Amino acid sequence: MRSDEPADWDVIDWPVDETVVAVAAARLRVDRPPVYVAVPGRSQTPGFPVLRQLSQAVGAAVEAQRS
Repeated sequence: MRSDEPADWDVIDWPVDETVVAVAAARLRVDRPPVYVAVPGRSQTPGFPVLRQLSQAVGAAVEAQRS
């Protein structure tokens, strides 16, 4: 889990007032690249690992598609 500047994720048209992007990475296997999930920082609630759980679910879905 980390916080990035919206400019670091320029493939997405972030809202003008967005100043922080929350990013999580999940890797289910060591020999595979990680899957990244980036969401607006203001969508995160401290103490609730929703972004981490979402990135793990996306990683599992990607791995299922690869297999």
